[in-house]
Amino acid sequence: KKSSIIVRSYVLLCIGIRVGEYFCSWAAKLIQIPPWAFKWVGSVSTSPTGTGISLKWIKRNKIPVKEIILVGFLPSFLKKIIYKMRGHKIGKNVSFSIGSVIIGRKVTIGDNSSFGLISVVRGNTIDVGRFVTIGSLSMIDTETIIIGDDSRINENVIVGGIKTPESMLKIGKRVIIMEYSFINPTKPIIIVSV
Repeated sequence: KKSSIIVRSYVLLCIGIRVGEYFCSWAAKLIQIPPWAFKWVGSVSTSPTGTGISLKWIKRNKIPVKEIILVGFLPSFLKKIIYKMRGHKIGKNVSFSIGSVIIGRKVTIGDNSSFGLISVVRGNTIDVGRFVTIGSLSMIDTETIIIGDDSRINENVIVGGIKTPESMLKIGKRVIIMEYSFINPTKPIIIVSV
């Protein structure tokens, strides 16, 4: 009896998934959802025979869970070794807390900088100055990130938005970004101290 309940539950789950896929593809085609609107984006097309609608899923990775698990939970000295093997320039006395990750193509981190618990810095070009502190649970995700010397990004700061080739966050020297701030760098943003 228990096995028949499990089989029935599985069949109902499969039917629900198929109905959900059909509804999503129908709704996406009906209202023409732009591809950047959701984390999971579907491209709608009719099948070659014209009898059905197929939805091809594209995964957009918002939170780099794989990187946080594989690299983020390593000790700081191992992270430095891994980042240097990837070609990143890491200064002296840089500290990475548990869960903090740097993801980029061209990365330069100055001396005595620190990254808080589960902080994510992701971009193509990342240039972090000396004595920079990035607080815990902060996420910086844009094409170009430039942070000047002695700057501080406090806890729970989110920097992100629609990425364009001109997306940039440039923070000058001795600038403090306070807790719970949200910055959208779709267009270039430059923050300097006065």
